[in-house]
Amino acid sequence: MRALLTILILTLSLAGASQAQAHPRIVSAAPAANSTVSPSLNEIAIVFNETLFVRFCALTLLDAHGKPVVTGPVTLDAGNRHRLFVRLGGPLPPGSYRVRWRAVSADTHRVEGAFTFTVN
Repeated sequence: MRALLTILILTLSLAGASQAQAHPRIVSAAPAANSTVSPSLNEIAIVFNETLFVRFCALTLLDAHGKPVVTGPVTLDAGNRHRLFVRLGGPLPPGSYRVRWRAVSADTHRVEGAFTFTVN
């Protein structure tokens, strides 16, 4: 009986530990990291594996010199609460761009990162 109780406690503690380790991860991005896109790109979007808390999320676009590119507000897709995006104000000039992002999931786990893409 004691062995069964020990196994049950160990199983429950490991299950809790794996949930505590969960963090939002990128499932896809548009444009994709290291891709080349046309100047007609109209939004930057990242899809995560978890529901996001948009109030604490960020998505910033920087040009090749590290200067911010003006975008619309960071928005959570109403139909997919895993999808974070910003709309662009117009065509991007040719060059290299960096997307910096921060995501906070509904359970308050925070992650951040960056990726680049090129406009031809």
